[in-house]
Amino acid sequence: MADLLETAPPVDDGYLAYFTEKIWAMIPEVYRHEDGTAIQPGVLRALVETWARQAVTLRRDQDRLWEDFFIEMCSLWAVPYIGDLVGTRLLSPYNPRGQRIDVAKTIYYRRRAGTLRVLEELIADITGWEGVVVEGFKTLGRTFHNLDLPPTPRGRLTATPPGGLADLRRADGSALAGGPFDEYFHTPDIRRARPYGIPKLVFHLYRLGAVELTGVEPKPHAAPAGAAYTFDPSGRDIPLYAPRTRPDHGDTWRTAREYELPAPIPCRLLSDAQFEVKLEHGAQLVSDIGMTAGAADDLTTLAGIRFLRESDLRTRLSMLPTSVELLSANVFQGILRLTALDDCGKSQLLPNAVSVMLDGAPGPLPNEQVAGANLSIWEAFPLHKRALIDPERGRLLVYDPAPASVLVNYHTGVYMPVGATGFTRRFTTPPDAQFSDGGALAGIPSQGVARIDDSRTYSPIGNVGAITGLTIAAADSERPYLRLTTTWRLTAAPPAPPQPDASLTLEGLWIGAQTSARSVVLEGDYETVCLRYCTLDPGGLDADGAEVPPVTLVIRGFVERLILDSCVTGPIRLDGTGAVEHLVIRDSIVQATRPADKALEIGVGVVDMARTTVLGRVDVLRLYATDCLIAGPPVDVTDTQDGCFRFSAVPPGSRLPKPYEWFELDAGTVKALFVSDEYGQPGYVMLRETAPDGVARGGENGAEMGVFNRVGAPFKRDGLNAKIAEYMPFGLAPVTVIQT
Repeated sequence: MADLLETAPPVDDGYLAYFTEKIWAMIPEVYRHEDGTAIQPGVLRALVETWARQAVTLRRDQDRLWEDFFIEMCSLWAVPYIGDLVGTRLLSPYNPRGQRIDVAKTIYYRRRAGTLRVLEELIADITGWEGVVVEGFKTLGRTFHNLDLPPTPRGRLTATPPGGLADLRRADGSALAGGPFDEYFHTPDIRRARPYGIPKLVFHLYRLGAVELTGVEPKPHAAPAGAAYTFDPSGRDIPLYAPRTRPDHGDTWRTAREYELPAPIPCRLLSDAQFEVKLEHGAQLVSDIGMTAGAADDLTTLAGIRFLRESDLRTRLSMLPTSVELLSANVFQGILRLTALDDCGKSQLLPNAVSVMLDGAPGPLPNEQVAGANLSIWEAFPLHKRALIDPERGRLLVYDPAPASVLVNYHTGVYMPVGATGFTRRFTTPPDAQFSDGGALAGIPSQGVARIDDSRTYSPIGNVGAITGLTIAAADSERPYLRLTTTWRLTAAPPAPPQPDASLTLEGLWIGAQTSARSVVLEGDYETVCLRYCTLDPGGLDADGAEVPPVTLVIRGFVERLILDSCVTGPIRLDGTGAVEHLVIRDSIVQATRPADKALEIGVGVVDMARTTVLGRVDVLRLYATDCLIAGPPVDVTDTQDGCFRFSAVPPGSRLPKPYEWFELDAGTVKALFVSDEYGQPGYVMLRETAPDGVARGGENGAEMGVFNRVGAPFKRDGLNAKIAEYMPFGLAPVTVIQT
């Protein structure tokens, strides 16, 4: 069936108004006047507008032809022709961005072929991902001789000498092993897929991007000491991500540092704080906080010494004659603030990647009052800090005095925008009602646009009745969390011919439940209900191992067309006499509470799915499915004479309508198919590298089945491999390592 969601964006170049007025001005005024006073006024004006539309078509054609001379602006059909002029080996047309950039930079690549700079640029240009290239011979353990270049510095974390034996005194250095920032050295491994060897060139790929969320209310948790929170407002453990901050490729290129890549932040990196005292720091502390001159003189005796840890600096200060003053809370925090070096993880990640605001403060806690810690048991030594952050679990511990309010900013890992996230949606419709600052969400109008302007938590949520034409949306780049305490009823106004039936749109909302499973219920007659970039929480486990209750979408009335576009939802079902004439699901995830439960139970109407992943049982009357991945119990379609199931995967024993080019999963495949099936994790329903080719390349376009079909990962990987072979040094063997 035709995709009901794909429409061309409106053109706003002003040509129609310009040509209409220009032609209208050419007509003598007497005829224009008579057109306005005639028995049927406006006939001449309508004719002029028709002429103007034809003129607009011609003008846009001319503009388009001029733009087709330039690779940056040309139409897709012109890219291969321009590529032929420079002899480019074209990439797949299913990777249009990579194909265009490849043609544009072909000469640039050839002039710099074989350099690390070009090879790292290829990762970003062809795939849109981030990456680091490591030369395999530099990771080998060996002795140096007089013909060698000067050795590279010792490892930043472990101080392991270049090519030497691993220094195991820093146990957390093992976390870097096998990655692009590995500080250990290895014996050669001649196997083709192994990264350690003289001819190896290792490409470390970071496929996920980082999306920023601001002004989020963390969820409180019980803890032995201090006020404990999870950054995630639903109470889940989630890894916090670092944003991409590496310098752009160009003449100032250098290999990215660990904290510059969009990847989960390890506790080790957030705790990486280094310090160096300078001569002017003593005088500055005297003027800023009133430190005595004697203490300032003692401090300057440490000038030029680099301290790799805060504890090292504290130990040296404790040996000075004025140690009591230097280690007092106010003075020591001032010393930390002035002496902290920029080139370390803590300075780069706080507050750029993660920050905490207490008691309505306009700015985040200063870096010297925050530290990284392992909060797996909600307890850690405070180290004279106000707050401790566990970035690997997304946990926060604030020590006395207990704050009245807490807001956090952080980044999450996203493979593709699905569900409620903080990415830019270009929602610019002027609102008729605005809500902010969290708390109760009541007084939503029955028509117009209701906009939620922040990412706070809202509860309780008031029912909405007499809906005629209503949009409830999050502001651009915001992700409000609506926590249901009861069923949320959205009731349409009774039909009033000749007016059309009601319409409802929900956009950018994350809807969860407080203590037990809840439902979003559609009541009354709707012509259209559209959920776009929404999350109806499918449930899971929180940081304490307790259940996160799911939210179900229930249709109790009649909906002519129900559209789910780029959503994550819990179960969808009918209730009583409820009916859906046409359920359209695109680029979405539907997950049942438990694998054996029903994710889709639609006994009336047609279900039309494309590029959708379903976790759970599917029980529908009619089904049209393309590029879908259904993992769970067998699918049961009642009417197999109507509908079609194509380029999709299902469990064995399913009852399907007219299957074509489909893939049957076995029990072992289903269990090992995804990186994670827990909502909130960055690898949620991402296919593993070990997924069968029938799923990973079984879509109609040759990409993977399921929600991430449009990412086009196989085309990106194939294109990257082709360009690596074209531009890498002769005689080397590429090895690809997936980091995220």
